[in-house]
Amino acid sequence: MVQWVQRRSTREPVHLDELETTFGIGSMRDNWNNLASENAMHHIASEETNWEERDFFASGERDITRHLDPVLERLHFSLQGKKLLEIGCGVGRLSFNLAKRFPEVDALDISPEMIKRAIEYQERFCVSNVRFHIGSGKDLAGFGNDEFDFCFSYIVFQHIPSVNLIFDYVREIGRVLKPGGMFLFQVNGFRHLRLPGSRYVMLGMRDAGRLRKWGIWRRPFLRIGRLDFVSGAPVKRLAMLRVCESARLDIKEIIGDHSQYLWFAGQKMYP
Repeated sequence: MVQWVQRRSTREPVHLDELETTFGIGSMRDNWNNLASENAMHHIASEETNWEERDFFASGERDITRHLDPVLERLHFSLQGKKLLEIGCGVGRLSFNLAKRFPEVDALDISPEMIKRAIEYQERFCVSNVRFHIGSGKDLAGFGNDEFDFCFSYIVFQHIPSVNLIFDYVREIGRVLKPGGMFLFQVNGFRHLRLPGSRYVMLGMRDAGRLRKWGIWRRPFLRIGRLDFVSGAPVKRLAMLRVCESARLDIKEIIGDHSQYLWFAGQKMYP
């Protein structure tokens, strides 16, 4: 369900989620390098274990058609002459389909192994308007202020086991977007409660995985345990609103409250 965001008082107190782990950037990079070597397509889109290449990249077009295109239409965003940044590109499942819409696409990932494979696909597919980059895993260093017209991220932040690191990326989106530029990103929005011993409870609706074949897209979810690279840190809606406000990001839509797919869409404010 799409929710149009109404302005609220900035004086309302917000306590940022303190769910953290001891996982470092190097551990995250090693993890995704290993997963890329093991079975990159499955670990990027887990609904299939053994993807056919054509079906894997077609699933990227399906997801963009489902999640991005309706937002572009509702926000009246013109693609002509626009430059997009994709955060967490993997091997380019979405990147090559985004390049069919945007004249310029920059795509980055924390994993050198993922980027290596993305460049190999790029050469095979003869796609000239995408540039792949190895990211730091903590920011958007290397990209200038006010550089992009659109920032996009899907099934990436939901795997980061540090809510503060997620917020750092959102602040970076505010830095690299041009004034008036648009954004759409997704986080883990499960309801959650911290327990003693660094454990937590998460509940909500999540992706149905292989059940998609039968038209089932969501299923109930409950988990008790510690944060990891799969589940990542759940994000509180109110905390994200506050971080976006500090980054001069004006949220226009919130989609998917209390689910694995909590989306925020909006525009960078003008000075």
